[in-house]
Amino acid sequence: AVVSTQSTGAIHMNRRAHKRSRSRSPIKLSGSYEYVPSNISKLSDPATTLLVTDLSETTSKSRIRELFSSAGHVREVLTYPKERRAVVTFESAKDAVTCRRKFHMSDVDGSCVRVNFAI
Repeated sequence: AVVSTQSTGAIHMNRRAHKRSRSRSPIKLSGSYEYVPSNISKLSDPATTLLVTDLSETTSKSRIRELFSSAGHVREVLTYPKERRAVVTFESAKDAVTCRRKFHMSDVDGSCVRVNFAI
């Protein structure tokens, strides 16, 4: 973005710098843009849904459910093995917060995973 100041001291942003591509849904998470599946809004309440990235190629759906169940009641796990990602939905926002705190940047099957809210 281009920022300029006039004599009044006001800050003006160049609007072109804020346009997004419509082909995917980039979301700013932990300092980088992460791809979120286009059907994420249809899955459930964003406050209970976590996007798990950087999974090991060997981490299975059942392994994710087993691990994340230690943080609360898991309603659904969707995996995207080729992208090394998963979407995990909890019964409550409290469980999702607990899971994020417990597993974000932790080692799961030899890979440091990122766990963020899918908003």
